[in-house]
Amino acid sequence: MAERPDASVSTLVRQATRIASLRHDYAAVFSLQLETADASAGMRTIKDSTVAEKLRTLLGREEADQIMVEHVERYIQNRSVATTQNGVFGGSVDGVEQHLHKLKTAAGDPAAAQYMTQIDAYFYLEKLDKVGAQLLPQITAFESILNRVRQKVHDYLVDAESELLIGQTESSLFTRGESYVVERLQEVSPDSLEKYRAAEQRISEGSAEGYAQALTSCRRMIKSLADALYPPTNVPIKGTDGKERILGDDQFMNRLMQFAIDRLGRSTHVKLVEETTNSLGNRLNKLNSLASKGVHQEVTLIEAESCLMWTFFLTADFLRIEDGSSGLLSGGKVPTPQRQEM
Repeated sequence: MAERPDASVSTLVRQATRIASLRHDYAAVFSLQLETADASAGMRTIKDSTVAEKLRTLLGREEADQIMVEHVERYIQNRSVATTQNGVFGGSVDGVEQHLHKLKTAAGDPAAAQYMTQIDAYFYLEKLDKVGAQLLPQITAFESILNRVRQKVHDYLVDAESELLIGQTESSLFTRGESYVVERLQEVSPDSLEKYRAAEQRISEGSAEGYAQALTSCRRMIKSLADALYPPTNVPIKGTDGKERILGDDQFMNRLMQFAIDRLGRSTHVKLVEETTNSLGNRLNKLNSLASKGVHQEVTLIEAESCLMWTFFLTADFLRIEDGSSGLLSGGKVPTPQRQEM
């Protein structure tokens, strides 16, 4: 697809984004989504998106934000257009293609002169020369933008192919994140790591029974993590709703949430803490619901793999909260390019 000269650049970007998503290459997904976002509103959405959260979960807040800053700065440089007010066109790649089409339409088609009388053709071509002289700088600038985006996609696919040829199906970024989870679990909760490996093994067996057991291992992994981060207690704990509860052995979900509230509550941003804990709570509930499915119903490979991936990211989130490197503790600042109206 990337080698086809007739393929639109927007199509190539979407194809590359899909490949990056399948390889859990969230830095590449972030970079490619910049190309499909529409101006400042779209950029803000990307900065606060699930992709940005996963980057911060895998790499920690500081490194992830630095990577996103670098991608945005590169994006701004590649979108340079001298004919705009501030020198940057911040529209989507679809917008670039559409605007270029309009410019070329306005510039006219010299070939049309062959169907005209000699005098009409003369005046038509004279008019095109004048219009073309005015529009040529913009046409050249927008063609350059598309060429730079096309090259960006090509470079990414070449790098991805190189990793795949040596058997690296996951991106190097995801592998780094997994190494972090494994190393931290070895220190914080070796039992959780054992259950994580057990879930991977069960999935690799390729049977419905193995998938069901993988879900059970995921659920037990989350409980082991809760036991390590917030052990059971008989002391009543006052929740955010003002009510006191006993967070015993069976209340491992609530114990994890209380751990997050205690750590995140040190922030002065009360609303952010509430939104974050609500998000974590919803994800925990969905994970627990899926992980409990294997007890009553047949489980598919997709469900087992999804459960393992959710478990991985939630585990990484809580480990980042524990060591203070979580993006949930404080947000980074990523520059936002502004759209220039043409």
